[in-house]
Amino acid sequence: MQQIEQFSTFQIQPQKRLAFWNSLCDSTLSGTRIDSASAGFRAEMLRWNVGPLVLLRPRSDASRVQRKQNCAQSSQRLILHFLNRGVGGIKHQGGEAVLHTGNFVISSPYIGYDLSLSQDHELLVVEMPLEPLRHRLAGLEEVLEKPIPSAISAKILQEFLLSMWRHGEYAESLPGWAEEVTEVFFDLLAMAMRYSDGSAATLSQDTQRQSLRRAKTFVANNFTDPSLNTQSIAEYLHVSVRTVQHLFSLESTTPSAYILESRLSRAADRLKTEPTLSVTQIAYDMGFQDSAYFSRCFRRQFGVAPRDWRKGA
Repeated sequence: MQQIEQFSTFQIQPQKRLAFWNSLCDSTLSGTRIDSASAGFRAEMLRWNVGPLVLLRPRSDASRVQRKQNCAQSSQRLILHFLNRGVGGIKHQGGEAVLHTGNFVISSPYIGYDLSLSQDHELLVVEMPLEPLRHRLAGLEEVLEKPIPSAISAKILQEFLLSMWRHGEYAESLPGWAEEVTEVFFDLLAMAMRYSDGSAATLSQDTQRQSLRRAKTFVANNFTDPSLNTQSIAEYLHVSVRTVQHLFSLESTTPSAYILESRLSRAADRLKTEPTLSVTQIAYDMGFQDSAYFSRCFRRQFGVAPRDWRKGA
């Protein structure tokens, strides 16, 4: 892991500072350009590579930060700008939006972005691979380039990033630290986007339906596993148990009820199509661990006992 690097314009001749800063930023995030009306441009930045993450902590005079569209090899990358201090704005394909202290925005270097930042601002910046976040957050494209308000979940993410900057250099020698802290970062970022109090981060009904379809597919592929439960689905979707419960509530059911219904429905089919198999064997094959419990659930669902169902009663 690379150690934390520090950069500053203070040792550079005033008339050469902006050019120096542009060269530094372009070498860090390809295609980046900084403009500022400030004479003797003042800026500082910390830079740190942690696993697949590029962490930056810049502060400077008022400036405009632009990144060119279609930067090489950037289609599978995202960048987080968290406004730790100051006021800003972002221009993107969908329009313009204001950023306040505690807000953050996720952008795509492939599309490009345009940030305006106030005097004495400070950013917490992370460039990251796209897939780990997409895997955790259904409908990610819906919240790209939209400011995420300062909610509790965003504050937790902010404190985590600040804690990394405060203490990370002491932990970086620990085996596996970079990999584990990267996983935590993506979990917290997804949580901050999913549970924001603002409408910008509220996933649409279509997105919730997409997540529900994924959950149902997971159940269909795994209902024979006796250990399948709500927690299993949550781990697969990388969401909380409460989120899974909410998804199934869209169809007036619960995850446990849906798993049970899936098992019983398949068991009912097999009772008819595989007459040589015992009721007990079918029960175990469908993920039940108790044949008596299976029979009670079956009778409750279909109004008859499994053996009577098989006979066509």
